[in-house]
Amino acid sequence: MLETLKVLVSHTPTFASTIVNHYVKGPPQPSWDIQFHVIFVAIKILFGSSIVKTVEHTQKATAKGPPLSKEFSEVEIVIPNQFRKKAQPYLEQVIKDYQYILDDEWKQFEDDDKVLNAKWIYSKKQGFKRSQENLRVILYLHGGAYCICSTDTCRSITTNLAKESDALVFAIDYRLAPQNQFPAGLHDTIAAYFYLINPPADAGFEPIDPKRIVIAGDSAGGGLALATLLTLRDSGLSMLAGAVCLSPWVDLTHSMPSLLDPRCDLTDYIPNSGFGDLPPSPAINEYKRKAKKLSNRIKAEIRSPFWDESFNRDERIQLYVNNEALGIPYVSPLCAESLAGLPPMLIQAGDGEKLRDESIYLSFKASQPDKYKLPAYNAGKFERSPFKTPTNVTFELYEDMPHVFQLFDFSKSAKISIQRSGEYIQKLVSHSTSTSTSFNSSDDLLPSLDFTKSTYSLITAKGKTLPLNDKHMEVLEWTEVGKVPQMRRPSFKKSGSKMHPLVYLLLFVVIFMYLK
Repeated sequence: MLETLKVLVSHTPTFASTIVNHYVKGPPQPSWDIQFHVIFVAIKILFGSSIVKTVEHTQKATAKGPPLSKEFSEVEIVIPNQFRKKAQPYLEQVIKDYQYILDDEWKQFEDDDKVLNAKWIYSKKQGFKRSQENLRVILYLHGGAYCICSTDTCRSITTNLAKESDALVFAIDYRLAPQNQFPAGLHDTIAAYFYLINPPADAGFEPIDPKRIVIAGDSAGGGLALATLLTLRDSGLSMLAGAVCLSPWVDLTHSMPSLLDPRCDLTDYIPNSGFGDLPPSPAINEYKRKAKKLSNRIKAEIRSPFWDESFNRDERIQLYVNNEALGIPYVSPLCAESLAGLPPMLIQAGDGEKLRDESIYLSFKASQPDKYKLPAYNAGKFERSPFKTPTNVTFELYEDMPHVFQLFDFSKSAKISIQRSGEYIQKLVSHSTSTSTSFNSSDDLLPSLDFTKSTYSLITAKGKTLPLNDKHMEVLEWTEVGKVPQMRRPSFKKSGSKMHPLVYLLLFVVIFMYLK
């Protein structure tokens, strides 16, 4: 907390100019009030400052989140390694064709620092004990580019989801990169799935019907949620009720146009490039050593590459996986040969965020799988896939909003988003189990929800539902899906600012707005 304050203090002139420009020139988006604008700038500053620090430092700093509200309870548990062992053969089966381009250290999970921690999160008023007919469980996966953050970071989302959906949230701290490469995080998610549906005798709950479990996540967690559904589908395991993905990161190739759109620099806080080039540190040095060894091994293999030639570059693009593996469907679901045959899903994104286009494209590709078959290096695979039944998608694009805007839980758009997500989860589980389960919703925001028909909507800042406009539909004609563009690389030179006379006053204003 002290370090965060120091960073914000050093950028006092930025806050001063932000406040002045808000009233003189107007906010970056019409619906942003001064509170939203200032907190957005604060997050952008903190996010930018984190990429000039070591990954170990950022992991430690982002492991902490806001305090837990008194309305909720958390129960910490450790998922026994027996569930990782149970998940391992299923994961090995689905990635067998990619084994030669992957690091296999994900199978080494017996170390004391690699335990799989998880938390039950629930409303005290609604309680933990539920009858089977009223049981809803959200398996939640946090965001953070697969390399930072934790279950604590997204507390405002998980607690609000628990309340609005009248569900128990089961959030896990999956293994993070670069210390743990793909598919370590996916392995942990499948282990959590087995834990929920067939828990040990001392777990404190009965086995949960998969049809009463909704998988959800934000950013990288949203991408991991989709990768989990693909793994369950492809391995023949019992499918979950569905998914809720908040600004999902589903394209680690960074191929979609909104990521490099300069207009999104003003309305989003995430960087333009990958996370493969961070300052030297023990973890990064070890990661680069292993990456070089893996690269040499891949080159020694006499095989035709399934990836695009744009992947062939010296620098690593992501910490999560090596370049050759970026197009694997369990890494980048957008690049899958088929997104058909999955359970219903709600996908939400911000109209001002850099990942907007991949969410739009993913939604149409899943719901119209015979029409969108890109990327080119997967050409012909859809025709051979057994999965051709369209996936039901409810896509919502929120006007003016940045990446994972649900973290701005004081805003009207965030509240509407979580309310709609909660109602969706309740109706989804009721539909999946074919019961007359009642749910508590003060306002029926999804009266026309039909799990047999996909919908694509723009949610205005005032909460009105409109069709997507022509600007949003343009990305469906994009021909470079799954190809790595020339990206603007981040600069790791630290920049400082001199103390400003108004520092303490402005700092007080920022803290007050954040806590309000």
